[in-house]
Amino acid sequence: NLARISQAIGIGYVLKLGIGEKQQRAYDQPYVLAESLEAVIGGIYFDGGFSAARETIRRLFKDVFPIE
Repeated sequence: NLARISQAIGIGYVLKLGIGEKQQRAYDQPYVLAESLEAVIGGIYFDGGFSAARETIRRLFKDVFPIE
C-alpha cells in the first residue's frame, strides 16, 4: 500500500511538520505517509508530465504490480 511504500523510501523523514505534528509522530502515521506519496506523484506529474509520473509509479510499485 502507499504508506508501506512511503516508509520504504523514507518520505516521513523529509516531511515539513509543525511542532504538534512532530509530537504526535505524524511522520509515522499511515494516512500521512500515503497522502504524502500521492502528493509527490502528483507533483512529478505536474512538473514532468504523464511519462515521468508513470515511470516513477512503475519503479515504486514494481514489487506490488510486476510488469512483464
